[in-house]
Amino acid sequence: MATKTTSERMKNYRARMRAKGFKQVQMWVPDVNAPGFKKELNRQISSLNKKHESEVMEWAEDVADWPDDNE
Repeated sequence: MATKTTSERMKNYRARMRAKGFKQVQMWVPDVNAPGFKKELNRQISSLNKKHESEVMEWAEDVADWPDDNE
């Protein structure tokens, strides 16, 4: 049996996942190790005003109380 290349294995994997009804997506997330990340994070946290902060906390509490489908 011939050994498949990495690109062949990935092509087959993606085809199997599509056949199962999945769609591939790519997401970009912040690099927490990037220079300046902590400074920018602190700047953004400091810029939150009390009104906005309370709205976010209310939303977080609502989401935490969201019913679990497995129950």
